[in-house]
Amino acid sequence: DEAEKIMTDERAATIISDAEKNVQDLGIHAVPFYIFNSKYGVSGAQPPEVFIKTIEDIAREVPAQ
Repeated sequence: DEAEKIMTDERAATIISDAEKNVQDLGIHAVPFYIFNSKYGVSGAQPPEVFIKTIEDIAREVPAQ
């Protein structure tokens, strides 16, 4: 019942449409696609090492707190 309500809710449709446009504007046209720190993207199914390297790269850029 809940899924059906969402599928017919105009507000939900607008939110989903806006989100879809945002990712397309970023050049994302396939899944999976992972965005880290609103700056880095990893496309497709990747081995764990790719994610580890991405996270390590981000950690080097972010100032220590």
